[in-house]
Amino acid sequence: MYRIGIDLGGTNIAVGLVSEDGKILRKAETPTLAKRPYADIVRDMAACIAKLLDEAKLTTQDIAAIGIAPAYARAPGGQWQRMGSYGVGWPLIQWTAEAQDWSGGDQGPDAYRTANTIAASTKDGGIILMHDMKINSAKATEMFIPKLEERGFMLLTVDELFAKDGVTLEANQAYWRCLDGVTTQY
Repeated sequence: MYRIGIDLGGTNIAVGLVSEDGKILRKAETPTLAKRPYADIVRDMAACIAKLLDEAKLTTQDIAAIGIAPAYARAPGGQWQRMGSYGVGWPLIQWTAEAQDWSGGDQGPDAYRTANTIAASTKDGGIILMHDMKINSAKATEMFIPKLEERGFMLLTVDELFAKDGVTLEANQAYWRCLDGVTTQY
């Protein structure tokens, strides 16, 4: 069985066909053109994979896994020191506001409580941690986003947050926020 590795960069999408023993057998690349719809980027990733499979005379049945290299990581349980000590090689994104939406049974905690927790604890330049595994998390976002926007907050992705201040994320370093270039805990 083979594996497909994808490096989704801001400039290029690089795709590699990898053997079971970790050797790169074939490569394909295409420009990312990052300012276009996400679906177009995914379509180009799929086209690169199809090209590799065609050249190697393989089918999707020959592929055991597809992996996309992350640009950064969130340390599970906030264990950034342990994760950084392992030398994972990624910037470690932490948070300043947490909904604790991982608790509360199948649906998660009450959406109103979650929304109020986030609205009350969010600070300028901060990072909000939420999980996408509970339905009430999605409901809570519909409630707290308007509250934050009314208070003048602009919601950004992690990439946008650090780029606005020209901060370059470094491997194995922890980042909690970005306000005027300051990235440490409050």
